[in-house]
Amino acid sequence: FSVKGEDSTVTEDELKYIVEEIEEQGILEKQESEMVRSVLDSDETTVVEVLTPRVDVVMLSIDEDHDKIMEVIKAQRFSRIPVYEDTIDNIVGILHTWDYLDAVASGKTPKLKDLIGPVQFIFQTQNLSSVLTEFRRRRLHMAVVTDEYGGTLGIVTMEDLLEEIVGEIWDEDEEIESNIQKISDHKWRVDGDMELDDMYDLFGMKRNEEDSDFVTVGGFISEKLDSVPRKGDNFEFRGLSFTVDSVTNQRIDTVTIKLLSKEQNNEEE
Repeated sequence: FSVKGEDSTVTEDELKYIVEEIEEQGILEKQESEMVRSVLDSDETTVVEVLTPRVDVVMLSIDEDHDKIMEVIKAQRFSRIPVYEDTIDNIVGILHTWDYLDAVASGKTPKLKDLIGPVQFIFQTQNLSSVLTEFRRRRLHMAVVTDEYGGTLGIVTMEDLLEEIVGEIWDEDEEIESNIQKISDHKWRVDGDMELDDMYDLFGMKRNEEDSDFVTVGGFISEKLDSVPRKGDNFEFRGLSFTVDSVTNQRIDTVTIKLLSKEQNNEEE
């Protein structure tokens, strides 16, 4: 069994490694592991669809003082934190927080530049097949996703990749509605970071190639508004009315979607 792309192949051994990772985390029982095979058709999914965007990534400046570093480590409780120099578009390494805490426990006041490990970069268009292969070959737990200009788009972790696989398994049989609130028979409130494909599924719509290149509902709405989104912004699209409910730092938090016409919504285009 393999998943083949233009430049990469997930081999049977690599597939077994992925399955073992899931089993070790207790997410799936051994008898369920075979289900993973049905969702490793990941040539269609790019890493940009599963990454944590840069605005949500906790990072440290390489010149950060000790008190601030300890504050971040204690508050966030992450095992790995990206470290940048001058700008977050220049990630220079990954800090293993336990290395820092061990140094502090031994009476030292360590400098980040002496503790950070190497960072691996992933290009935004890489599909999950190639990313999984790279994580396996290099034994990675975290990588930085970059755009065509070398800027930082966000990070992706092994946990992100595993969650994508497991999420697809559960989506086969049950509807995940953690970011969907039904207000009435014709109105819903959804999160801005809801995947756009999930929104189309919610309304039984077929997604056309020309609809949007964005991954999330928030990105789609910003594109249609053609401006920085503000609370109360509204537009109609294919029988749906979209109203922005809340915005934080130019990013859409929630939006209300109203079904205007079932006939329009179900029409084949």
